[in-house]
Amino acid sequence: MPLDPDVKAALDRRAAAGGPAQYEVPPAELRARQEALQRKPGPEIAAVSDHMVPGPHGDVPVRVYVPVTDDAGPLPVCMWFHGGGWIYGSIDSNDANCRELANRAGVIMVSVDYRLSPDHKFPVPFDDSYVATAWAAANAASFGGDPSRVAVAGMSAGGNHAATVALRARDEDDGPNLVHQSLIYPVLDRDFSRPSYAENGAAYYNLSLEMVHYCWDCYLADEADGDNPYARPMAAEDLSGLPSAFVLTVQYDPLRDEGEAYAERLRAAGVPAEVSRYDGVVHGFFNAGIPFERTWQAMEEVAADLRRGVGGAEGGRGESGRRRGGGGEGGRWHSGRCRREAGVGGARGHPQGMPLHQAGRLRASAASRENPQRERGARAPTRDAPTLGRPPPSPPVHPHPNPLPSREGGPGTREMFRLRST
Repeated sequence: MPLDPDVKAALDRRAAAGGPAQYEVPPAELRARQEALQRKPGPEIAAVSDHMVPGPHGDVPVRVYVPVTDDAGPLPVCMWFHGGGWIYGSIDSNDANCRELANRAGVIMVSVDYRLSPDHKFPVPFDDSYVATAWAAANAASFGGDPSRVAVAGMSAGGNHAATVALRARDEDDGPNLVHQSLIYPVLDRDFSRPSYAENGAAYYNLSLEMVHYCWDCYLADEADGDNPYARPMAAEDLSGLPSAFVLTVQYDPLRDEGEAYAERLRAAGVPAEVSRYDGVVHGFFNAGIPFERTWQAMEEVAADLRRGVGGAEGGRGESGRRRGGGGEGGRWHSGRCRREAGVGGARGHPQGMPLHQAGRLRASAASRENPQRERGARAPTRDAPTLGRPPPSPPVHPHPNPLPSREGGPGTREMFRLRST
């Protein structure tokens, strides 16, 4: 379908204004520009608190959002990893998203301020996101959360972190017990031959092919990291045993096809997975701080899926400590409201004990488990997550002074389309 009129008007204004492309601007300047953008405030919530999580590269800032809800708790917990190509983005720039999702889904959102590239190459940002997730799961009860109902969510590069954290959590015997993953136009692969790159890679559509290349170049320390499933989830040989997934894609986005292909692979591995494609919009439209009208439709659908994804006992550990893989159909493409199709079945085997940044494909060789260390220049070791203590005392609650009125909206208008083979 054609571009949404509001989206087209915004793209036309930006094109007429001119100026350098994002990949032509130094990262520090790009971050400053992004942080300076005027954003609508999010709604008031019950409580907000900031914490510092100990990590292998230093403390990781996180912000905990407790929703306004009649549920006495404990409440489900959902990690939030911001977008920005691993180059920019912050807790503050994603404040409205987390407030909206917390209240709409009735979950405690935990936003992660992972370190940015190219100042910090892979695996540093990924390590930050993983240890923050482990901390939230271990300490959920201290802020009213339910450690048995922890999900991960993120958009764009943050969607990459949601997917890779889910992989790591599955691979670790003592990893956090994740029950759901919500991937919003995620970065999952480096196959630039997919049709969506040719169709939507022009700078006009907000995310250009050149910018995608630039983001990967900033993120990866070397080419070998591009084959690491914890950097590129599509490189994982085995996707079984992962938590159920919801993947939101958009029509005019070069990342569209890889998101849909990843959902297809999850389904083939027995993981319940659904795709919802929003036609007429572009990468970046899921932003409650700078919204389009269609943003609220997507926000409500993601929140509704989160409610369902964390509401049941599916995705928990079996007696062996490994994930239970789904069986059967696993999921489907849909139009209208999302409906979870939970598979049932036995556990599927998967590698255990993969080091945080071991290069190469995901595999369970005895040699890699016996010798997980790999030197990467002067980088500090990051294999072992730190001992996770309780969070520091919460600072005073800071409700937003100018809450945005709640908007009611249903799922986005989408056309049904068939699942394609890769």
